[in-house]
Amino acid sequence: GEFVSTHNETIPMMLPAVMTCTEGNKTYKIGEKIVHGCEEICMCGDDGIAKDCKPRCTGPYVRAGRGPQDPLCGEQHVDSDGCCAVVVCSDSAVEPEETCFFGNKTLMRGQRIEDGCSQICTCEAGGHLKCTPRCRPNDTDSSNNQHDRCVALTDPR
Repeated sequence: GEFVSTHNETIPMMLPAVMTCTEGNKTYKIGEKIVHGCEEICMCGDDGIAKDCKPRCTGPYVRAGRGPQDPLCGEQHVDSDGCCAVVVCSDSAVEPEETCFFGNKTLMRGQRIEDGCSQICTCEAGGHLKCTPRCRPNDTDSSNNQHDRCVALTDPR
């Protein structure tokens, strides 16, 4: 076997050429937090580039204005600059705007009412009354004008 020994050589220590990160007109020190608006937070890396970027708002928080589009939910801001919010939903209890009016009757959300022989109406979210015909137009077009649920009758008047 051969034995290789290392020589004591002095190598000049090179200091990093970049000691800061520059973004726009701002300068950050290495390790300093860089905030990109409401989008993300990064760290100034030793190579002068923003690294380890993470979303500004992480669960249970959402970016303000991007919460679910649910009429029973709203956003509550959790930071001073209004970037992040928590979604708060009320229960599905019937509220005044969850009622529908049909003639002189008041219906609660989910309640059904029959409008004579012509239609069935259901009260839906937001006070919307959805009505559908009791018999589809072609349900009475069989050869003898009879159907198991819909029967065409002549008007007795």
